[in-house]
Amino acid sequence: MTGAPTRAVPNPFTVCFRLLAVLVVAGVAGCSRGSASEPDAGNAPVSIDVRAIQSRSIARVLTYSGDVHGEVEVRVFSLIPDRIVSLEVEEGDTVERDDLIAIVRSQSLGQGVQQAMGGLNAARAQVDGLRDTLARQQRLLSSGVVTQAQVDATEIQLRAAEAQMAQLDATVGSARLRQADANVRAPISGVIGQVFVDEGDLAAPQIPICTVVQMDRVEVLIQVPERDLGLIRPGMEAQVRIASVPGEVFRAPVSRISPVVDRLSRTATLRIVLDNPDHRMMPGALADVSLEVERHDDAVVVPQYALVLNDRTDDETTYRAYVLNADDRTVDERQVRVGIFEGDHVEVVSGLAAGERLVVEGQHLLRRESVVRVGGGAAAATTPAARAGR
Repeated sequence: MTGAPTRAVPNPFTVCFRLLAVLVVAGVAGCSRGSASEPDAGNAPVSIDVRAIQSRSIARVLTYSGDVHGEVEVRVFSLIPDRIVSLEVEEGDTVERDDLIAIVRSQSLGQGVQQAMGGLNAARAQVDGLRDTLARQQRLLSSGVVTQAQVDATEIQLRAAEAQMAQLDATVGSARLRQADANVRAPISGVIGQVFVDEGDLAAPQIPICTVVQMDRVEVLIQVPERDLGLIRPGMEAQVRIASVPGEVFRAPVSRISPVVDRLSRTATLRIVLDNPDHRMMPGALADVSLEVERHDDAVVVPQYALVLNDRTDDETTYRAYVLNADDRTVDERQVRVGIFEGDHVEVVSGLAAGERLVVEGQHLLRRESVVRVGGGAAAATTPAARAGR
């Protein structure tokens, strides 16, 4: 009897090995297909925008804020500490020198004058009596009725009385001057600026009654930091804008720079004098002053935002920029040095040249020899005018 054929039983280790080989081959094929179908993200082009670099003039301008002052400003005080009886001026009034500004109560001063006059009159009477006595004694001296000692004593009394009379006469003059001080008068000609008191207020030597300002010319005072003082010199033209005169620019030279730096603020005072015949520039108004301290012609000027800040080294700030190459697909990285800053633009001292196409958008994503794509029609916008027209 022929027996049924026997089937070989597969080795389980051989089955596992074959299955693993199939899976590995399938995985490799899948990875190969995935790599062929997916682009390399590292080589994806960066979208950028460019602008043609131009050369023009650029200036370094220092700006400060200050106050307008009258060329001469005088505060008027009362020397008499008493009530103000009458106030004779208002703000804006024009006054001449010695015009009456205020009257201060002076009854007690009048009484002092009368008292001093009484003492002076008594002293005069005494002097007159002693002079008559001395004259009689001198006539009787030759007859022996009066001795020389008596004449000498009378002369001494007369000199003492005359000295006392002179002292009392000075006291009367001083009392009259003090009484006159009750009439407060303008020390200079000008315009009444501010009035600080009202009728009935108590006047005092420490409290000003008003200010008198000469406004035909005004001074603009600004405080300049000491680091800028080496850039400014007397005679340099300043442009002044005053808040109370909107829309106008006044030009005048720097008239004076203080030779002393304040130890607390580390600033020095700079003065600019402006003609003000129509009195439109009012003392106390805010003034903005611009000083052009440096100008470069035919400079390479680019927008500040086109530059990428490098890491600081040796306390020096450095920048880099990217220029589109002629193939319109790659960029060149440049290390640049900057000079004058003017608003949103900056002068490039080295690293860039006029006519090159500077990357102004997307530059923060770039590296040297990055692949780029000029988007939004930027390749055609080679000038600021063209960019503005897009």
